[in-house]
Amino acid sequence: ANKPKTIINKIEELKLGYVSTINEKKGFYLLIEALQSINLNQKVNLKIAGHIEDYEKYSQHINKFDSNVQIEYFGLLKREELHKIYASIDVFIFPTTLPESLGLVGIEAMSYGRPIIASRIGAIPEYLSDNVDGFLFSPRNINELQTAILAFSSMSPEEYLEMSKNAKEKSLNFDSQKYRKVLKKIFI
Repeated sequence: ANKPKTIINKIEELKLGYVSTINEKKGFYLLIEALQSINLNQKVNLKIAGHIEDYEKYSQHINKFDSNVQIEYFGLLKREELHKIYASIDVFIFPTTLPESLGLVGIEAMSYGRPIIASRIGAIPEYLSDNVDGFLFSPRNINELQTAILAFSSMSPEEYLEMSKNAKEKSLNFDSQKYRKVLKKIFI
């Protein structure tokens, strides 16, 4: 008999992470809308950390989810506490609409071997290779974001491990010591 294709995390749960300010500009509501109208055949757990700009708007959006999507809000975490999120997710989502200078959170997530789904904007495409260590999508494009989440959720464990390994390797190019030297040169 043909075995059904195994989905990463054995279909039970897709663990996503978001670390940034919770507002429109950082793409948070785009992510929420994408998750609300996507048809995934598994549970979704979204772990969030960051400052909520408008609590009422946040609550309205979050309360629309059915029981298939579980949201965990960690508050505003210090940089050294972010490992709580990175270590417990499968994929990091960085849906910003701003031309980020670097987007350190993306690189930090990759250092944990986490592939990322991110906007093709600013410096992000300089370190994220589409389909290699994550997926890029056009800023504000909900369909492309959903396609990336679906592509990720239907990967085989082998494909996921490959992408995870690529993400980890890529992050090593952005070692903080190396970056400090580069920044020092720029500012001096």
